[in-house]
Amino acid sequence: MATILPVQGFCLQQKWCLRYRFPDTLWSPVAVFFFFSLRYVFADGEMEARDKQVLRSLRLELGAEVLVEGLVLQYLYQEGVLTESHVQEIKAQATGLRKTMLLLDILPTRGPKAFDAFLDSLQEFPWVREKLEKAREEAMVELPAGGKP
Repeated sequence: MATILPVQGFCLQQKWCLRYRFPDTLWSPVAVFFFFSLRYVFADGEMEARDKQVLRSLRLELGAEVLVEGLVLQYLYQEGVLTESHVQEIKAQATGLRKTMLLLDILPTRGPKAFDAFLDSLQEFPWVREKLEKAREEAMVELPAGGKP
């Protein structure tokens, strides 16, 4: 669970890194690191087992779609699913396949709402979204939410 830290009128949740110096105190020379989220906290908890299973079962098909060349990464960054570091690491990969595979490696670690945000990001790929939604519905029958893969 995230710890809420009130600092000068802001509630910072321990998630993302912000370098902050306390003004006019003995702590001024000390840089303190807080982790926070501007909009959503996706990293609290894990992605549901059935959603992880869907990503795993369609991994090669998703890799063939080269999903990271459009607005997918930017949407996931905007929604707080990916950090700036994640985006840079993905973009640094040599091929579209490697970029997509890295995205698929990162998504399951980004919390329970990451799968839904990923679905929302697929505006340019409606056929991929439909495939994921269908696989998710099938997985719901086989593996209920929170079940072990």
